[in-house]
Amino acid sequence: MKKILLCISGSIAAYKSLVLIRLLKKENFDVKVVLSENAKQFVTKTTVEALSGNKVYDNLWENSMDHIFLSRDVDVILVAPATANIIAKIANGICDDLITNVIAARRKDIPFLIVPAMNVEMWSNYPNQKNVNQLKKDNCIILDPENGMQACNESGCGRMIEPEKIVKHLKSIWYAGDIEKRDKEEIKLLITLGGTIEKIDAVRNIANNSSGKMGLAIINAFIDKNVKVIAIIGQTKLQECEWPDGILEKIFVRSADEMMKSVLVSLEKYKPDIFISVAAVADFKPKVVFNHKIKKKDNENEITLTLVKNCDILKSVSSLENNRPFCVGFAAETSNLLENMKLKLKNKKLDMIVGNNVLDATGSDNRVIILDKNEKIIESGLKNKEEIGRIISDVVLESYNSKC
Repeated sequence: MKKILLCISGSIAAYKSLVLIRLLKKENFDVKVVLSENAKQFVTKTTVEALSGNKVYDNLWENSMDHIFLSRDVDVILVAPATANIIAKIANGICDDLITNVIAARRKDIPFLIVPAMNVEMWSNYPNQKNVNQLKKDNCIILDPENGMQACNESGCGRMIEPEKIVKHLKSIWYAGDIEKRDKEEIKLLITLGGTIEKIDAVRNIANNSSGKMGLAIINAFIDKNVKVIAIIGQTKLQECEWPDGILEKIFVRSADEMMKSVLVSLEKYKPDIFISVAAVADFKPKVVFNHKIKKKDNENEITLTLVKNCDILKSVSSLENNRPFCVGFAAETSNLLENMKLKLKNKKLDMIVGNNVLDATGSDNRVIILDKNEKIIESGLKNKEEIGRIISDVVLESYNSKC
C-alpha cells in the first residue's frame, strides 16, 4: 500500500483536495494530511479526517517532532493546492509552519509534487514564476495549472488541475519506478479468465459460471500500470466493446484442455513475469464425449455420466522449473475460506492467492482476502470489482517487485 502525505494550503481549490483524498482511498492508498492554518478557512479538520481515515496534522507545536516523523514513512509528499505563498516559502527555505517544516525535513529520495492553484495574474507574476522554476531545478515536480474560469470570475491559467489527473500522474511515477527495478524491461502478465465448457455430446456440455468481470477489472488495473497483458479467455458475459486497448493478445478458448494448451504456448512465446489464474476452470470433464446427440428414451428416467479430473492449469504453471512466473491463484468458496486458501496456496506452490466467499457477493460488489506464502493477510473490504482489481494489481506488483 502506497503512503501519501498530502499538504493542503489556503486556496479556494482546497475543495478539490477532498475529492482527491476520496480517489486516492479508492486506489487503496494510505493518505495522511497536513492542513495549513489558512486551509482551515476552506475545509474542516473533521471532514478531512473522515475522508482520509487518519488523524489530520495542523499544529507545528502539538508534537515538536511531527515534521520529522511525517516526512519519513511516506512514498510521496504532495502539496495540493499550493498557493503562491506556500510556493514562495518552499522555494526560499522558509520554515514557519508545519507544512514548510515537513518539506524541509523530507528525505530527498522521496518524490515531491506541487499542484499550484491561484489567480491568473498571480501565476504569471515574475516572482512566482522565478520560485516555480527554482523548485523545478530542485527536482520538485510541478503539475502546472490549467486554463479556465476562476473563482474570482477572471479567466486564464491558474486553475488547479483535476484530482483524476493528479492520481494518474502519481501512478505513472510509481509504476515507472517499479519497471525500472527490472532494468527497464516491460513487465508481462498472463491471465486466464472466464469459465470453461466441457462437452458431453454434440449439443450438451458442463460449464462453470463466470461473468469474466473480475478478470477484466484486473486486466484494466494492470494496463493502467503499463503492464503488457496476454489474456486467455473462456466463456464470459463480456461484450467486445468492453475489452480495453492495450491487450497484447486475446486468445479465446472453450475447454480446460484448450486453455491449458494456450497457457503453455503463451508461456513459451511471451515468457510472462506474472501468471494470474482467475478462470473458473471445470474440475471435471466427461470421460467419454459423444460426437452425436444422446437421444432421450421414454423408458429411461436417469442417465449415468462418468466424469474424470481435468488438468490443473495453475499447478502445472507453478511447478515449472524454468522460466516460472510469479503465480497467483483464486479461491471461490462458500465456507472455511481462509483455511481453504492456505491449503491451496501450499498444495499448488503459489506465490499468492486471492479468495472470496461467493455468498458475500452483493450485486457488483464483493470482498476479497489476499494471502501470500508468508501468510500475510490483506482484506479489501466490500468494494466493486474495479476497486478490487486495483487493489490486487497493487499488491501483486509490490510483492513481485520486492522478489526481483
